[in-house]
Amino acid sequence: MRQGSLICLVWMLCFGAGVAQAAPVQLHLGVLSWTDAPTSSWTTTLNALQAEFPQIEWVLEPLSLAEIEQALAAGRLDYLLTNPGHFVTLTPHFELAPLATFRAPGIHQRTQAVGSALVVRAEDSHLQHWQDLAMARIAAVEPAAFGGFQLIWDALEHHGLDREQDVGEWVFTGFPMEGLLPLLTAGEVDAIVLRSCLLEQLAAQGQIDMQAFRVLQAQPVEGYPCLTSTPLYPDWPFLSTGRAPTEVTDQVLMALLQMQDASTGDRLWSAAASYQAVYALFERLRVGPFAAFPKNPLQAVLLEYRAWIFSFALVLLLIFAHHFWVERLVRHRTRVLEATLEEQRQTQARLRQQERELQHLSRYALMGELAAGLAHELNQPLAAIVNYARGAERLLATAVTDQPSPMATEQQAALHQVAQRIALQAEQAAARIKSLRLFLRRGETQKQPFTLGSLLDQAQELIATQVEQQGVTLEWHCSDALRAQSLYADPVQLLQVLLNLFTNALDALAEAEHKQIEIQAQREGPHLLLSVVDYGCGLQDPARLFEPFYTTKAKGMGLGLSLSRTLIQAHQGELSVCSSPHGGVVASIRLPLPS
Repeated sequence: MRQGSLICLVWMLCFGAGVAQAAPVQLHLGVLSWTDAPTSSWTTTLNALQAEFPQIEWVLEPLSLAEIEQALAAGRLDYLLTNPGHFVTLTPHFELAPLATFRAPGIHQRTQAVGSALVVRAEDSHLQHWQDLAMARIAAVEPAAFGGFQLIWDALEHHGLDREQDVGEWVFTGFPMEGLLPLLTAGEVDAIVLRSCLLEQLAAQGQIDMQAFRVLQAQPVEGYPCLTSTPLYPDWPFLSTGRAPTEVTDQVLMALLQMQDASTGDRLWSAAASYQAVYALFERLRVGPFAAFPKNPLQAVLLEYRAWIFSFALVLLLIFAHHFWVERLVRHRTRVLEATLEEQRQTQARLRQQERELQHLSRYALMGELAAGLAHELNQPLAAIVNYARGAERLLATAVTDQPSPMATEQQAALHQVAQRIALQAEQAAARIKSLRLFLRRGETQKQPFTLGSLLDQAQELIATQVEQQGVTLEWHCSDALRAQSLYADPVQLLQVLLNLFTNALDALAEAEHKQIEIQAQREGPHLLLSVVDYGCGLQDPARLFEPFYTTKAKGMGLGLSLSRTLIQAHQGELSVCSSPHGGVVASIRLPLPS
């Protein structure tokens, strides 16, 4: 990082600010060493770069395939020159950017520059076709060499031959590639694999006799000056490792594109070519980035799209698992819900039954308070019956039955009047007893039409004795029109509520000086408001008034107001109890009127 920053600084100083003197900076250019003289092929390029950037010292490092990977891993190289196959092999592991593609002298198609030649001895006439290699011993530099092995491997497979089963033996000697020729000449091997044009270059340099060798299955390519046994691929790329500053790399690219061959005037470098054909070759061979892919088409598809297939299978598995889990959860919750609903139904049934029982018990509790009044109410009409009956006896005893007379007529009229009074008192006693028996009757809510006046009269009759005994005054505020108002409800339940309110008011007035109870009835829109107002001791704990079994009475059960509110709510009404501003309590019943 420090060296890259220094290069950038020197570059800016030398080319941006125009400083005359600057300390030389090194840029390292790695080159794949595949021949005896690896730097000779790139002398023109290196000299041009050195001349273009005199302030930079260019260091050329010839390296093997393994050494290049080590240098890249160590971050030691700024630029790299290697064959296209090696470039494709390095791309998954290192960030390499092709700046330009080399244009060898005499080769005009930059995409048709690199091939492989399978060279045999000229006298070995038995080796003419690919299938003739079944018993041959073939030498190459190494399996990772692009033009030195991999292109011939692809050609063998293209002709339906397996490199292991359909070839006698492979011998790998390592670089340099020229070292393969002595093995072929000595007869130690039957064929060798050379990079295309290397045979022609050695012959032009006088190192070999071209007539002594032959290229097996040579393919003539228009505009290509060399013999090749395989299709051609783009030439070597000039690669940037990203270590040098961007400004320097831009200037290097411009310098490469302007370089020309001194003898021909042809450009040595062109814009970077596409290396897709090399990727396709490696995909067929399953090497480099595709080494993990099997050759079986189905396996290849499965392996190539394994991430998608695994994700899809995982999603399906999760969907099925979610479906089964949701279904199981729904079943479980349905069972729980059904059990809860059944329990609620049973609970509601029990509550309704308990309410009926409590209502019945409440009626009996009120009956105890009404028992004294009942005895008094029955004694008075019975005493009157006795008196009138004795009077009737005396009148009848003195009556003259033989001869009618005015006196007898008067006695008979009096006797008739007495008999009417006896009948009236007896009917009143019977009516009161009937009301008490109806009140004590146990059963479901039975709604029927009746008038407000009949309800108030019946309640007044039932509490008349208690009112008289305690010396309490009842003051009624109810118009005749409202008394004639028709109601549709259960009269027994409403009577029970009224008696509860009257009883509470009487108990509150036990020690009060102003012993008066007001009964107020008024209409509020579609509702009837019926209030019982006393001037007693008031409320002690308003928050707990309707709490079951809460009572302030010594002999109370604490159920009256709770049951009363339940009964009123069953009629879609409201029961409220609050303190009166003049002292005492106001208990109000609010009921809907029939439409």
